[in-house]
Amino acid sequence: MRLFHVLIFLVPCLTLLSCKKDQEAAKIPVNTSTVQLLAGQQTEIVITGEVKPYTVASDHPDIAGATVQDNKITVTTNKSGITYIRLSDGTLTASIKVIATTLAGRNWVRITGDANYETKVTVEGTDASFAATLKKQLEDELALPRNTLLGVTYNDAPPAFREEYADRSRREGAYSYDKLVATQVYNGVTEVYRLIAMTKTIFAFERDLTTHYKSLHADKGLQKVTVTRFLRDRPFPG
Repeated sequence: MRLFHVLIFLVPCLTLLSCKKDQEAAKIPVNTSTVQLLAGQQTEIVITGEVKPYTVASDHPDIAGATVQDNKITVTTNKSGITYIRLSDGTLTASIKVIATTLAGRNWVRITGDANYETKVTVEGTDASFAATLKKQLEDELALPRNTLLGVTYNDAPPAFREEYADRSRREGAYSYDKLVATQVYNGVTEVYRLIAMTKTIFAFERDLTTHYKSLHADKGLQKVTVTRFLRDRPFPG
């Protein structure tokens, strides 16, 4: 009799567990359920099941929006924050967590031992000889220990940055970040960097100096002057 009562109790429990597992399994399969990006970055998420007329929506479009075509979801982040992208085919659904961040809380360090990520100077202009001379001048200046950046850290509260150089000097100042553009202010000088993702953890920090050098050499036909440093997002120890 006792065994009968136990079985009566277990049957609905097992049924509920089975239903719960079926509900968990009955989701649209995607290749990831969480993505973390710098605000302004874009990524693709693949729907690994069959292609259907899917719809997609974001809980907070101001943080990140999404579109879907065939079996690919394109997620575009706008500002820092957390939101969820909701995918549906009319019957099944899937939720993707999107974490958009600023530069803060990351340890940005110089990449050594890889020629692909050495500091790059680009100078273009109608006067090829002058462009080559200016390029060499900038490269020599950047190679000096006082200009050799080892790493930089950012904080959001308050917004600030700190750079470390090979001669053990530091530069500290205010910073702001918006959609892959970092603006740093040091001793009244504003520096603007455009971030370009090279890999998931390596970014190019490109500074456009064209206007500055055009004003200094108006007769040299300068068209483009940029300095690009490559930094790796390396987690802090512990």
